[in-house]
Amino acid sequence: MIIGKGEFAYKKVIEDFSNTSFIGILTYNISQKQDSILLQSLEKACQSNVETILITNIPKRFKKYYGDSYALAAKKTIDVYLKLLNPTLFGANMSTWFLFENHAKIIVTDNMAFWGSSNFSDESADNLECGTITTDKNAIDYLKNDLFPLLKEKSVPFYRHDFAKA
Repeated sequence: MIIGKGEFAYKKVIEDFSNTSFIGILTYNISQKQDSILLQSLEKACQSNVETILITNIPKRFKKYYGDSYALAAKKTIDVYLKLLNPTLFGANMSTWFLFENHAKIIVTDNMAFWGSSNFSDESADNLECGTITTDKNAIDYLKNDLFPLLKEKSVPFYRHDFAKA
């Protein structure tokens, strides 16, 4: 179990990006900063031919939480996400999906997995966050081979067409 503040609770998994052929990320939100440490780590991994699946949500889109200003807040968030997650930045190795019911946080590589409270955002490093890191191959295989494909089926792709083939 990992509990941390002032660093990423899943730091060991990020460090494993250079030792893997697969990265799966399920997160409620991503950092909206252009110079995000996490997005830069992900971009570097993708440029090294690491197959990556990123499934995220789009916060601030519910009127019941944000009142009448929700449409403007959602539009700003969507515009930022489209810019930061543009497939041309990550190459053909990353597929990005939006799962609007998601609030879970999981990061998995070939070697380890994290699940817990931390979003895939730089801002999570400032919060008290907790989670679990495992190297159990059965858990990792389940996440990679069963959970992520299932979640992709329930998600909306960044592009309707396969960017890698295009």
